[in-house]
Amino acid sequence: MIRKSEKSPVWKIIKRGIGIGIAAEVAFLVGSYAVWHRMNTNSDFRKYMHENYPYFLEGFYRVGELLGKGAEIRQLDATQWNNRSEVKKDWVRQVDCIFFLRCTMDERGRERITENLNRRNRERESNLANLKELRNQEASEYEGLEYFDQVFGTKTREIQKNLNNLQPGERTQVTGTFNKIFGSIQELQKYLSTSTIFLTERKIKTCQGIINDLQAQAEEKKTKLIPKKKFGFKSYTKPEVLIEKDGRGKNGAGKDDLDGLKKRQEFQWTVSGRRNQEILLESAVTNGQDVTLSDLENCLVRIFGHPGSVQLSKMTNCVILTGPVARSVFADDCTNCKFVFACQQMRLHTSQSCDIYLHVTCRGIIEDCTGIRIAAYSWSYPEIHRDFLQAGLDIERNNWQDIADFNWLSPDRPSPNWKKMDEKGLIEHWDVFLEQFRKENSISHQ
Repeated sequence: MIRKSEKSPVWKIIKRGIGIGIAAEVAFLVGSYAVWHRMNTNSDFRKYMHENYPYFLEGFYRVGELLGKGAEIRQLDATQWNNRSEVKKDWVRQVDCIFFLRCTMDERGRERITENLNRRNRERESNLANLKELRNQEASEYEGLEYFDQVFGTKTREIQKNLNNLQPGERTQVTGTFNKIFGSIQELQKYLSTSTIFLTERKIKTCQGIINDLQAQAEEKKTKLIPKKKFGFKSYTKPEVLIEKDGRGKNGAGKDDLDGLKKRQEFQWTVSGRRNQEILLESAVTNGQDVTLSDLENCLVRIFGHPGSVQLSKMTNCVILTGPVARSVFADDCTNCKFVFACQQMRLHTSQSCDIYLHVTCRGIIEDCTGIRIAAYSWSYPEIHRDFLQAGLDIERNNWQDIADFNWLSPDRPSPNWKKMDEKGLIEHWDVFLEQFRKENSISHQ
């Protein structure tokens, strides 16, 4: 009997190794197929592989791209994962909000939430109130303009009618009629001056032209109906000077009325077209009168007393100081000026780089202005308290910080066109400043 030869141990080891290798390879192939199949059919599993084994998923995408489907799968996964991420974030925010509310629903938390809600409600109501005030201001201004047109038109037609009805007659009677007409024109001028606070620049100029036309018509008719006396050597002497010494004459009260008219006409001060001059208007000629300054450059103007109104136009590098003004101050087209105003109402138009030391009992208004700086009124002279009293201004009431900018209606942010003056830039000693201003601009006294 022939015996089978035994195999060597080495061969056994090789055979066992080959078997284990084949088994491992088969297991790897089966596992790989299972992973690939799951990745190919399950988006959630691909998400898991993306978060934990991104290089395997990248290999899957690339194989798929070689086969022509990987790009579509990659794009589909990206879309789904982004949507799920947003949903998850919303859910997390909701959970956080619920958690926050639960944590803060104690007494202290409720108080804080209530306080915040009340504060927001107050802010909302404040904004609504500001908007309502602006609408009311616009409505009031429109209604005031309509009323002004009605009153101004009525007064103008009445004066024109009186001028048209003038007929030659006794000198004293005609003189009295002219006194009434000139008085009506004067009242119309005052009404325009007090209304400049809500009138536009164009409206003011139009109305002023109407008043000037009425004044010219009255002067022309007066020359025709009241001619000068013959042998009038005495008439060439200034009657107003003689009247100031002795107010009575042959014509009695009628002549006194005419003298009063001449005084009113004399005191209608108008200063214009001056350069490098110092102009002083004393209280004797400004009290209760309308003062007009125009086309001044490098000038210093001091107005004492208590004028009825002050109107300024075309001022360049000027210093204007006024005593208490009974009604309004209106300034237009001013550049690089320093103003000292005490008044009931102040309005500044189309001006730039101006400093205003202001005492206003109502409010100040600016329109089409830039670079305006505001400070409290600081000029003084010996009779200023008496002038405040006679002008009817309350020296204790000063709304210099209440400035309305008609070009800036936002209630939440301050206007960029004006600001309060810094304390370092304030003029404390006016005499020193005025002397320096005279030297810098070679000013001569007028």
